[in-house]
Amino acid sequence: MFSILLIFGLISFSNVSAQQSASEIDIQKLEEQKQSLEGTFQIEMINTRSLPTFHISLYDIIEEKRDEKEIVYHEVSDIMRIKILPRTVIEDKNFEPVERVVYTTSK
Repeated sequence: MFSILLIFGLISFSNVSAQQSASEIDIQKLEEQKQSLEGTFQIEMINTRSLPTFHISLYDIIEEKRDEKEIVYHEVSDIMRIKILPRTVIEDKNFEPVERVVYTTSK
């Protein structure tokens, strides 16, 4: 009986350790992704002064939608869109990172 409890305890502990390691890896990946993308996209808040709510899934969308030569816009909501700079602009030696958030009016 004791050996069964010991085995169950070890299995439970290994599962918790694996979950913690996976969580730490996810956080590290997210932080690296955030750092690599910072300054290469811009959150445009349209007809509002509210602060943007930025879901982490948007990092993946930014990477997926980035074009080689053209600026791409991703509509998040009626009041928020993301301007995604092209690779040619980012890789230019004179590249200046853009502000994270700008406020604008609809056109």
